[in-house]
Amino acid sequence: MIHEGALFCGSCGRDLRKLAEGIKFPPTKEDVYAEQDAKIQSYVPRYLAEKILANKGALIGERKQITCLFADVVGFTPIAEALDPEQVRSIMNGCFEILINEVHCYEGTVNQFTGDGVMALFGAPIAHEDHAQRAIYAALAAQESLSEYGEELKRKMGISLKMRMGLNTGIVIVGSIGNNLRMDYTALGDTINVAARLQSLAEPGGVLVSEETFNIARGYFEFKPLSELQLKGKVEKVKACKVTGIGKIKARIEAAELRGLTKFCGRKRDLEQLLDAFESAERGEGQVVAIVGEPGIGKSRLVLEFRRSMEEENFYYLEGRCPAYGETKPYSSLVQILRTHFGIGEMEGTEVCREKIQGKLRQDGNQLTPFLPFFLNLLSIPIQDEAFSKLELQEKRERTFEALKALLVWEAQKNPLVMVVEDMQSIDDSSDEFIRYLIEGIVNVPMLLLCIFRPEYQPRWPEHAYYRRLSLSQLSTEARLDMFYALLGEGAEELRDPVLQLTGGNPLFIEEVIHSLIDQGAVTRREEKLVLNKTLQEIQIPSSIEGLIASRIDRLETDLKEVLQLASVIGMEFAFQVLAVVSGMITDLKRYLLRLQTLEFIYEKSLFPEPAYSFKHAFTQEVAYNGLLVELRKEYHRQVAQAIERVYQERIDEHFEDLAYHYSRGEEVEKGIEYLKKAGDKAYSLCSNREASKHYEKALDILSGMPDSIIVKKKRLEIELSLETVLLALVENLERVEDVLSDMERIATSIGDQKWIAIAQSERAYFYTIRRRDEKAIEYAKGVWEKTEDVETLARSGLPLMLSNFFKGQLAEGKETCDKCLDALERSGRIHETFGFPVPPYVTFSTVLGYINGFQGDMGLSLKYHQRALEVAKEANNQPGIGFSTYALGWDYVMRGQYQEGIPMVREGTDILEPTKVMPYVVVAYAVLAQCYHIAGDWDLSMEYFTKCVYILGTTPGFSKFPVGPDYSYFADLLLDLGEIEAAKETCEEGLSVAKRDKNLWSEGEMHRAFGRIYAQSEPPDWKKAEAHLLQSIQCLEKLGMRLRCAVSWGELGEMYQRKGDREKAEACLEKSNRMYQEMGIKPLKAKRPGQATIDRALAIMRGEEVKPIAPVLMTLADLMQLMPMGFRAENAKGIDAIIQLNFTGKEEGSWYLTIRNQGCTCESGVVENPALTLTCSSDVWLAIAQKKMSPLKAFVTGKLKVKGNIKLLFKMRNLF
Repeated sequence: MIHEGALFCGSCGRDLRKLAEGIKFPPTKEDVYAEQDAKIQSYVPRYLAEKILANKGALIGERKQITCLFADVVGFTPIAEALDPEQVRSIMNGCFEILINEVHCYEGTVNQFTGDGVMALFGAPIAHEDHAQRAIYAALAAQESLSEYGEELKRKMGISLKMRMGLNTGIVIVGSIGNNLRMDYTALGDTINVAARLQSLAEPGGVLVSEETFNIARGYFEFKPLSELQLKGKVEKVKACKVTGIGKIKARIEAAELRGLTKFCGRKRDLEQLLDAFESAERGEGQVVAIVGEPGIGKSRLVLEFRRSMEEENFYYLEGRCPAYGETKPYSSLVQILRTHFGIGEMEGTEVCREKIQGKLRQDGNQLTPFLPFFLNLLSIPIQDEAFSKLELQEKRERTFEALKALLVWEAQKNPLVMVVEDMQSIDDSSDEFIRYLIEGIVNVPMLLLCIFRPEYQPRWPEHAYYRRLSLSQLSTEARLDMFYALLGEGAEELRDPVLQLTGGNPLFIEEVIHSLIDQGAVTRREEKLVLNKTLQEIQIPSSIEGLIASRIDRLETDLKEVLQLASVIGMEFAFQVLAVVSGMITDLKRYLLRLQTLEFIYEKSLFPEPAYSFKHAFTQEVAYNGLLVELRKEYHRQVAQAIERVYQERIDEHFEDLAYHYSRGEEVEKGIEYLKKAGDKAYSLCSNREASKHYEKALDILSGMPDSIIVKKKRLEIELSLETVLLALVENLERVEDVLSDMERIATSIGDQKWIAIAQSERAYFYTIRRRDEKAIEYAKGVWEKTEDVETLARSGLPLMLSNFFKGQLAEGKETCDKCLDALERSGRIHETFGFPVPPYVTFSTVLGYINGFQGDMGLSLKYHQRALEVAKEANNQPGIGFSTYALGWDYVMRGQYQEGIPMVREGTDILEPTKVMPYVVVAYAVLAQCYHIAGDWDLSMEYFTKCVYILGTTPGFSKFPVGPDYSYFADLLLDLGEIEAAKETCEEGLSVAKRDKNLWSEGEMHRAFGRIYAQSEPPDWKKAEAHLLQSIQCLEKLGMRLRCAVSWGELGEMYQRKGDREKAEACLEKSNRMYQEMGIKPLKAKRPGQATIDRALAIMRGEEVKPIAPVLMTLADLMQLMPMGFRAENAKGIDAIIQLNFTGKEEGSWYLTIRNQGCTCESGVVENPALTLTCSSDVWLAIAQKKMSPLKAFVTGKLKVKGNIKLLFKMRNLF
């Protein structure tokens, strides 16, 4: 007995290995595949091998979108067992030869033979934009040849042989490419596995494709959808389709026609050029027009529209397309033209073809019959012509050219001929030489030759007088918008900027992105408007565009491709000097960049002050960048960061953001954190708080992955403190602030750092102050403030302690804190420091101390402290501080009844604060301004600013409607004066509820005062309730020592008694009120009643009938420019048809251009060539112009606005805003 694996017989002990010698066993499938695997290199055509090996170094480590084809022989085992091993090898060699030849025909590569099947890749190592179509063409062609091969085997040997195939499209990372041309790769996701599983489910002789492959190749083939398949190893079912045949579509433009063409936009002049060329050709003046442009720019669509516009004309049209896989097929485009001319179908046999050609030549009077052998030869039809067979190759070529030209000239003499050669960047050498030959001989022929190609093709024909070149550029802004709205209709404004920013002016990109967004479910309709559910960064590049761009990049020379990829790492825009340092090139680099410009990958953005370039499309940059292996990207990012440090060492602060980005992406942890912090600090100093928060959050993300050392913890505390500050300035995302504060407290405690513990507790107190949880704020702050001697800690803890006491009306406690902190800051000489707050604490303490003195009745001291606060804020050049103290100073004047001096100051302070976006200060300014406007009689403006408070705070979770409790009562006063008694009452009820919750005696006192007014003016009046509330108000306010507000309540009580008719009590109360005002040296605080028009407008604002947009109040320049088209008065744009360039200096530096087309306007960032008018000014001046605070003419006359170009347009612009 012999056991499996035994080397000797168990019974006799004979050596089984010697017995096995010479015995031929049937080969296993693995044996055959191993043999084929060793022969991969020998199968590859030389031209294809050279292509692969020439660029193999450049491909290593790149991400490629590919289509994978798996093929498997059905029933291999029975065949192997039934036949001699040599026969099996011969059969399988024949089978695989057929398959491999078809794969190579379409420039795919057989990558390996495995126990599970033959795997071929399309799209790598040679990239093709149409890799999915190529893979399916190869599969169908292989199945057709294998069917014939199978029939032959069945006839000769009685065996059945078929293959089944599966295809899928996805991403792989290219590994090394060996000299045997095998490519190592790493598949991302299930790219390879799905193809293998689909192959196993395909019918014998059939081809199955995945949904991903179907989506790309749809229209080019006929498909039969299958029910969802459950693939091994996949949880969810997979959609698949069976390929049933080749479709009618051969080109992208045909697919677009089938789907429905988008509106033809922006090519009117180019179309006129073609029509003009045709008119010349009709007169017998032969014309050649080259239509040149990047993929998707609209070359084929222009030709289609040209044909459509000439439907009434009498002409003959022939078209040939150079297939991307036809560079090695001689005369490929001309063969298509001949097939069309002779009416030969794709599937017709040779004899039918011969008869059609001969019949057509007879029909033409046999004038061209001598050229019959050459036509037959071009169409691969057997020739029985001895004279032809004796011709030398060169003579055959020359006679072939003559035959083709004769045919075309003959047809042109009958009717003007329009001949189109598409995609000449893929033309084969024979066709290219013939086109050059033809161009030389059509000068007197009624023929229009249209040569269509991409920028990478360099024509080799001379530029005769009858030659013209149409270089299609990106669509104009107007045409882009026209196309955008044609695709999506009205109501798609929210999508406009993101889509056009991504796609530039490329029509294909615009169309594909819009279709892709809809397919991805990224667009939804809300209230008749389309909205985008994804950010710009989340929008995926449609596979059709990605493949197209990737294939163009891969066809670049190695050095050009490396430059492009290095530039993509730098960013959408890149400086020459930085790229030169990173690449190590200077002389060659200029040449490479010029070539990339010629190929329309990039364009020169500026020459001065330094050369800079930009990618033509965001997609190009993204595809080039994504093609790099992650580790190589990181290395490049590090090199770019180092280059920026070297190039810009004298002005490094201008590039903190770039350095933060590149060091972070390069995972240079310490440098990344350093520059993220600096970038955040810079953004915060420029009042760009959201940008600052993003930098800080990114730094914290990096820190979270570092070892938990004391150094790391302290760095985390430092950044969390900065983050908490900017988030509070924004008055949003309070949950995140809570998390940050908790983490600060935890870390500070864990390292036992007393100063950080004190800072964390002080920040917690400030957080509660901002949210008006004053009891908690005082509790936290007091614990730190009473124990510390450190000036910074004293200021940090003193600020929330003072503010919360003040907001509660606890003036004595607030005054004590102010005095101590001001003294400490003055003695230490640190009055200008901010300690991380938006406003230097010294300025805040001085301003609030002014308010405290004012409420206590000492208006002289109030004025003094407010003046001192403004003085220090200006010395510190702190904009929030200047705004804060300016409106406080204006409040002093308003309280004195000096409205003409006070109101403009309060408004000025508010205007200064708004751009800073330090919202805790901004909303308080709104409330103070609203109160002042009410007192001064501008009730409409008072309503507007109260409404802004409600909008900002009322829509922010965790906040009440107003920044300070008493503001509820001031708003109720305004509502009552407007006659809105019920609304006033509701406001007071809400305010009183908030006051009692917060244990705020000042708020309670003000609410009782407002309630007293309401009940006194009700119909009928409730005198008892009015009196009770007013007396309660006086009691609360006297307890707090609020002399100014007590005077107001005594006056209200006196007026109430007057209405009631109790003259004695009225006189006593009014006398007391007036005496208090006299002692304070001010006039009685009583709202001045305006005219009816102002009242009506205030009511309209309250009811939402006249809604003033809240957003413009908080605008940065960028926000304003994005809203610019909506801010234009369209009716006033009549007669303006121009592009106006806007260049801004100052804080909001940047460039924009307005395109004004008779009652319409669009606005985009960037620089445009040859504008009709160029305006240069500071961003502050432009904001003033846009907000109607200054006319363009005044700005021009005063020298604040520099003008270049058509100055008459400036006069027309004055009425636009």
